[in-house]
Amino acid sequence: MRTDKAGNKLYRKMTVKIIFPDGIFPDRNYLQHAGPKQGFGPEGVDQMLNQIADELDSLYPWWNFKPVELSPIGSTIRFAFIFAGNNTNYVAPAPTINPIADSTTPGPETTEGISSWSMNINLENTPQQPPSQELVQP
Repeated sequence: MRTDKAGNKLYRKMTVKIIFPDGIFPDRNYLQHAGPKQGFGPEGVDQMLNQIADELDSLYPWWNFKPVELSPIGSTIRFAFIFAGNNTNYVAPAPTINPIADSTTPGPETTEGISSWSMNINLENTPQQPPSQELVQP
């Protein structure tokens, strides 16, 4: 096991498991490897745990998570953030509703999209061609 100058253990890997409420999301695992000839000391571990806690607070502000240190396995230090209940101090933001324009006034009638040839519909059985097309005589 590696140690730093102060005698603290340095871990090669750090795993953090996030356990969500039952049936909402599957558990999420984070795995971080230390660089060559390096390791995670107490400051590095605290920094990683704080980053994950901040991420959980920003993504899921309505839930509380409890950090739990698990027993290390070899050179891997392990932690878990376990769902600890709903955050009673969380207030959901008010929905923003865009007002609808006054719908009591009728809109102007438009004839946009209607071409001049479609207004001259012949109700007989003879097909009528639009003016842009020419009939081909056999």
